[in-house]
Amino acid sequence: MKKTLTLLTLGIFLCLSAMAQNQEDVNISNKGDKFAINVAGFQIGFENDTTVNGNKVSTNTSFEVIKKSRSQFSFDLLGPFYHGWNTPIQSEYYGDWAGKGDFLQYKRAFSFGMTFCRFSFALDPKHSVKINLSGRWDFTRYHYENSIFLLSGDDGVPYPYDFYEKTKSKVFSSYVGLPFGLSYEKDGFKIAANITAEWLVDSYAKYCGEKTKYVADGFNHFRSNVELVVSYGLIGAYASYSLTPVLTKGLGNDAHTLTIGFVFGLNL
Repeated sequence: MKKTLTLLTLGIFLCLSAMAQNQEDVNISNKGDKFAINVAGFQIGFENDTTVNGNKVSTNTSFEVIKKSRSQFSFDLLGPFYHGWNTPIQSEYYGDWAGKGDFLQYKRAFSFGMTFCRFSFALDPKHSVKINLSGRWDFTRYHYENSIFLLSGDDGVPYPYDFYEKTKSKVFSSYVGLPFGLSYEKDGFKIAANITAEWLVDSYAKYCGEKTKYVADGFNHFRSNVELVVSYGLIGAYASYSLTPVLTKGLGNDAHTLTIGFVFGLNL
C-alpha cells in the first residue's frame, strides 16, 4: 500500500510538472506533520496522523487535491482593438506660418489601433488589479480641409507644401509602440490607465481618388500618449491625449491631439 501511494504521488507530481511547462515554480511547504506541493497551479496536501498503541506506532497518510490556483501571470496574443476620432488641441501657429492659414485643419481623422502580445501580472489574490505591458500598432488617416501636407525641401527640413490646384488630400501615419499601465476589474467592469512609448514606422500623403503616394514628412518620430479605458464585457470606450506634439518642433505648430472612441475585443 505504501509503495502504491508513493508511485501514485510520484505519477501525479510528474503529470503536474509536465502541465507546468516551466510557467510556475514548484513550491514545497512543511509545517509539523503537514506538507504541501504546489505545481502547475495545483496544491496537493499530505497529512500524517500517528497513533500509539502500546509500543506500536501506525502512520496514516491522506492525499487530497486542495485547490487549483490561478497563475499571477497571463498572456494574450491579441488584445483589444481601438477605433477613435482625434482632433488637434493647443494648436497655435508661430514663425513663418503665424497668421497665414490653418494648414493642420482637417474635417476628420480616424484612428485604428490593435494591441498584441500583452503580458499581465496580478497584484492581488482576486486578480482584480494588474500591471499590463503589451505591443500596439496604430494607424491614423487624416482628411484635410486644405490640400496641404509636409514635404522635405532641398535642405531636408520639412515644410507645409501647398497644392491649391487640388481640392482634397489625405495623410496617413502609422506607429508601433509599447503601452504600459494598471487595470482594475470587478464584476465584468474594467478600468485601465496606460502610458505609451511609440515610434513612427510610416507616413505618406495622397489626393482623394488618386493612387500616387507622397512621402509626408514632419510627423514626430517619437510620441507618447496617456489613455484611459473603461469597459464592460467585450466593449468599452477610451480617451487618449498625446503628451508629445504631432509635428516635429520648428514646423510652425506644436499641436497635440485628443482621441476619443470605442474599444472592443475578447481580451479587454
